[in-house]
Order: sequence, then structure tokens, then C-alpha cells
Amino acid sequence: MRHQAGTRVTATQVARHAGVSVATVSLVVNGKHRGRVSPANVDKVRRSIAELGYVVDRVASSLSKGSSDLVILIAPDISNPFFAGVIAGIKQVLGDRYQLLVSVTDDGNLPRAQEIRASLEFRPAALLVFAPAQSFVDEVRGAAPMVLIDAPGMEHIGPTINIDIQAYGVIGAARALGLRIPDDLSVASFDNLSYSAISSPSLTSVELPSGELGQAAARVALSLIQGEAVPVTHEVFAGQLHVRESTAAYHGQGA
Repeated sequence: MRHQAGTRVTATQVARHAGVSVATVSLVVNGKHRGRVSPANVDKVRRSIAELGYVVDRVASSLSKGSSDLVILIAPDISNPFFAGVIAGIKQVLGDRYQLLVSVTDDGNLPRAQEIRASLEFRPAALLVFAPAQSFVDEVRGAAPMVLIDAPGMEHIGPTINIDIQAYGVIGAARALGLRIPDDLSVASFDNLSYSAISSPSLTSVELPSGELGQAAARVALSLIQGEAVPVTHEVFAGQLHVRESTAAYHGQGA
């Protein structure tokens, strides 16, 4: 492992290197140069930034503005491929205006108030929080612009597994116990991973619109950041059920 120590390059050094003012450097790095800085000077600043290795001090910027350009997503488990779609949807809406920081809670637990307090130290522009409990909502209400994203749920008969990856393990364990799927046990899950269509037996799974969910959450966050009055709403997204070999029709108890 290698490491390198050095001093932080400042905006003043970039300005001196590019032959422009510090104010010009600030406009360029904050994306506010259009119509205010000539293309030639924008190019000079960007070349100097690259040559000197300048990194914007977002902490100092957040102290002066009262908030940073960070949007923090707090999630219980990003090993679930579902979250990859959510993150992609969020980033698509945020674009390059805000940086997305993903914070994973301890041991896959639901987010708690202490995770929010730790995140607030970064002065985020907004928080996106997955599956919070009501006590959590009451405790952190008003702490920062916040969008709450509920976990999916469904009424079911028999065991329902949260994610496809867990379902594969359940099917394997059932076979080891001599249970036949779906004759003795039906297994259904969420995610609809590509392998679920070709597994043996193929897995019944609900495909959730993760990208659409992420986009909607990010749009609400942007509205809150801009100070718009956003009414509290509960938006529901429809999933698509893919019925496959791992489930059978329910005939009632004793049938």
C-alpha cells in the first residue's frame, strides 16, 4: 500500500496559476460561470485545476452557505441489487448539481435517529431515508429536508422472502429437508433478478420499480432544497408479479 502526504492546493493558488481572480475560480468550480466568465478563462481555470490537483473544500463552502451540495441516502443494505436501481434513479435526477453520498446502517438494521445525527454533521442539502420507524420520524422531524422511502410489503400466505438471494437459500434448505417446491412449500420473493427466471425451480418474484422510486424521491428532495412547499404525500409504486415454478395455487387449509 502506498500513500502520499502533501498540502492542500487553494483557490488562490489556482487563480495565480491561471492568471485570473479568485472570484473567477469560484464561479467556475461552482458551475456558475455561464455568461459571467469567458470560455478562454474557463478553460484556463480547468487546466490549472487539473495540473495542480485542486479539490474544492466543500466543508468550508457548507459552513458559509449553511448547507453542502451533498444529498445523503441512508439505507439498511446496499448488497440488495434493488438499491442499485434506486441509486441510479436518484443520480439521474440530481445530475451534477448535487453529490450523492450513500450511508449504510449497522448490521442491516432500519435507520435510527443516531444515523441521522451523524449525517447532519456534513450539513447535507437533503436526506433520503429508507424504511424509518414512526418513532424515528418523530425524533428527527425538521432536522433537515428529508424524504422518507418505505420498504415494500405485501399480504401473503406462507413464507415470503424479502429478496431473491435469500429465496435461493430457502429453496436449497427446503430440498435438504426433503420438501418439494411448490408441492410442500411455495416460495415468493422481491427483486426479480435475472437468475430467478432460470433457477431450478424458477422463482416467483415481484419486480419493483427501483429506478422510478429513486427518481421520484430525488425530485421531491430537489423541491425541498429549493424551498418549495411540498405537501406530505404517500406515493405508491406498482410492482410487477412474475409467477413461476416456485409457487402453486393455494387450496385452503387441509385441502
